[in-house]
Formats: sequence, structure tokens, C-alpha cells
Amino acid sequence: LISTITTYICYLINSDSLFDYLNNNLLTILLAFLAINTATLGHLAAKIQDIMVTYNYFDFSSTIYEMKKSLLEQIILILLSIFLLIFRNSNLDFPLKFEIVNIFSLAIFLYSINILYDTGKGVFVIIDEIKKMNQ
Repeated sequence: LISTITTYICYLINSDSLFDYLNNNLLTILLAFLAINTATLGHLAAKIQDIMVTYNYFDFSSTIYEMKKSLLEQIILILLSIFLLIFRNSNLDFPLKFEIVNIFSLAIFLYSINILYDTGKGVFVIIDEIKKMNQ
């Protein structure tokens, strides 16, 4: 919904800069987000392992599942963005083709930011839990 509204507003004010940027850089941005998320999740996994050694009664299976799921979601977003790039530059032509591509490109970008935000939140949750355990 946010991407649809943003796309509509951009067309109302005749601004293509956001979509030009996304069409040229979306795949690079998603790969950078994946690299950041992988490094962050690796650090989180190490901290979780440390916690499990000290407090072996904690169950982090749902946390580990969510970590794996976020990486899978990012890979799916990368594959979707590749499909959108191919589709955008294809010879297929129909009404609103570029508008639809722009909506989905922005939605993919916003969802990838949400995944990164969720990972960042996880870091602070772990930090808070470690502080609680040390008190």
C-alpha cells in the first residue's frame, strides 16, 4: 500500500528520480542489505551460543528459525528484483507496465528495509537480555 501511494504521488508531481534510482540500484542495495544482515545474524548467533553455554535451559529454536527465515526472505527479494529487472527491460508491452514494476520495486525495497530493521531490533533485544542476566 505504501509503495502504491508513493508511486501515485510521484506520478502526480511528475518525479521519476526515486524509480530511476531503484531501477539502477535495487539489486546492489539488496545484496548490501543481505551482507549486513548475514554479518549481524552471525554475530547474534555467536552471542546466542555464548548464552546457551552459560544458561543451557534457554530455548532459542524459534529465534534461530526466524534468523534463517529472514535470510531466505532476503534471497527471495533478490530473485524477485532480478525478475523485475528482466521484465522491465523486456519487449512485453502493456498498459501500466512501468507503474506496476515501480510499485513492486519500491515494495521490495521497503520490505528489505523492514527485514534489516527487524534484525537490528533483535540485536537490542539480545543486549537487553544480557544486561538482565548480568544484574
